[in-house]
Amino acid sequence: MYRVRLNIDPNQIAQLQGIRQRISTEVGEIVRDAATVLQHHAVQNLSGVPFEGTHKTEIIKKQTGKSAASIQVQAPYSSPYSARVFGSNMTGYPGNDERYNILSILEYGRGEIRPKKGQSLAIPSAGGRFLRQGENGFRGMSGNYRFVRYIPPMPGKGWLRAAIESAKPEIEEVIKDGLDGLLHN
Repeated sequence: MYRVRLNIDPNQIAQLQGIRQRISTEVGEIVRDAATVLQHHAVQNLSGVPFEGTHKTEIIKKQTGKSAASIQVQAPYSSPYSARVFGSNMTGYPGNDERYNILSILEYGRGEIRPKKGQSLAIPSAGGRFLRQGENGFRGMSGNYRFVRYIPPMPGKGWLRAAIESAKPEIEEVIKDGLDGLLHN
């Protein structure tokens, strides 16, 4: 039986631990930078810039900018090596108690929206809208509204999938630059 004994210099162990710590920090920064690139592309797709959607070239008309402003990056997310890009813009329709996430509807589409039995939905048309106080405490809507029995289904536009596809070359460049910097330092 042979015995082998390795003597490792404590300075080399400390150097390897320093490299491991530097790699951990650098990879976390690379992930955060890649998520920021994706956030930029997602905001761009929600801001009226044409993009290749699920079925055709799509444009999401920016009305208030709330959807684009809601896109955020959380890094690190659940581990130092992961991040998430997310957003939420909730809305509802008069005559319907349900709340809808506009970003989810724009990505995946939605089914038909129907109010409770015997009610109609008030859908804004062009023009100014406001609540008005009338005689005897009457409150009503003023402006251009249409009353409909249901809102038909809407296909998704795939704005986030398009953002991921358009961001891939930039994300690959961020990763390549980050790893090159890490290996050459």
